[in-house]
Amino acid sequence: MQSSYDPRAERDPDYRDDVPDLMGKPVLPDGVSEPGTDSFFFADKGAEPSTDPHPDLDHRLGLVPDVVEELKTLFRIMETEGASKEDFISLFKLVSSKYPGIHGSAEQESLNAYIRQNLSFDISQKELDKLWQ
Repeated sequence: MQSSYDPRAERDPDYRDDVPDLMGKPVLPDGVSEPGTDSFFFADKGAEPSTDPHPDLDHRLGLVPDVVEELKTLFRIMETEGASKEDFISLFKLVSSKYPGIHGSAEQESLNAYIRQNLSFDISQKELDKLWQ
């Protein structure tokens, strides 16, 4: 199926398709094809649920960047204000309460490592686990 899309038409408003091109139309590499719009579809609202063994994985993975951004903000505040461990604990409770899906997940350990790496004081695994609850 040949696509009618031509990027030259977007770049040059005076481009005319009826004028012969000296080099010819671009050819896709072997094994590559452009799917037509008839190849795309959406599942019905009443479709069968996913058989994915980790149905909330995409949701949790989407949370991790949000949590990291919140942690970066928290670390900046701590650095500029000279905050203590107690300040971190009280501020972190606000972050962890916004993201209850992280507690007990596989992503929690990588976030804990990130936290330990960026703190100016030591915090134990037990203390961090307690903070996520």
